[in-house]
Amino acid sequence: MYIAIRDSKHFIEDYYDYFLNGLKIGLIVAIQSGTYIKSGMGKSYLAMKIGEKIDKNFNIDKVVFTPSDFVDAMDEIETINKPHQVISIDEAGILVNSKKWYSFINKSIGDCVMTFRNLRSMAIFCTPETMILDKFIRWYVSHLFTVRKTVVSSRKVTVFAKNFTLAWKEDAKKYYRHKIKVYDRAIQRVAIIEKFKVNLPKEELYKQYEERVLPYKKKIRLEIKNMEKDTRSFQWYIDDFFLNKKHLIKTSKQYGFKSHVFADDVKESYGLTHRKAQTISRLINEKLDEQGRENGESV
Repeated sequence: MYIAIRDSKHFIEDYYDYFLNGLKIGLIVAIQSGTYIKSGMGKSYLAMKIGEKIDKNFNIDKVVFTPSDFVDAMDEIETINKPHQVISIDEAGILVNSKKWYSFINKSIGDCVMTFRNLRSMAIFCTPETMILDKFIRWYVSHLFTVRKTVVSSRKVTVFAKNFTLAWKEDAKKYYRHKIKVYDRAIQRVAIIEKFKVNLPKEELYKQYEERVLPYKKKIRLEIKNMEKDTRSFQWYIDDFFLNKKHLIKTSKQYGFKSHVFADDVKESYGLTHRKAQTISRLINEKLDEQGRENGESV
């Protein structure tokens, strides 16, 4: 038996309606790059386009970037309490990365994913590669979309997608993908869905996505910078101070006109917590005192 569709243009709506409305189950699907280039292939736009085709109430609030976004989107789906709803987890390779399998976030999102069978909705995980998703979530991925860009003229690029069903091995470390066969009523025969063109989502949704994704990516870069600060040793700050921050050294009557650096200046200059800035300024001042003794200054 094959799932029947009106024609190839309505493949997404008709094929997935069989699961959400016919079988009355929810689905977990993944979208990954279909080429060796893993970013900028149109994964997010495909997810939003699927959302528009399946979910009449699809909006930017159902495009998830952070754990709090995910919770808010789940609340909205449960409040509407209707089938055929779609949630798109953008940059899922970051949010539920397999290397974070032990994290509370991965476990919580994995638990929520299990409820989609009751909500009769679809969760789409956009990722460069499906295998980097958390193992617990991978087990539930039943369908995979792959996308790739093709240059059709000197100034025009078109995105094409393919859709497969997935069969996972027991350890979820390997999967087999199969082409989808459907009964196409327009041509009255069984057809294999080889590939289809991906159009941009509605202009309003597209613009809202662009407005949200840029601050998110900026936040990721900021987190990387903060992570680097957290892993730097005290000695790194001391060495950098004497190399690049000597202008912060002051003299005051309070310290007997000795060379001194204040914790607030260190805090502001390096963007540190007050406690860490206090420790570093104390170590710097100890070194300044040592230098003063070597130079015969009064201490």
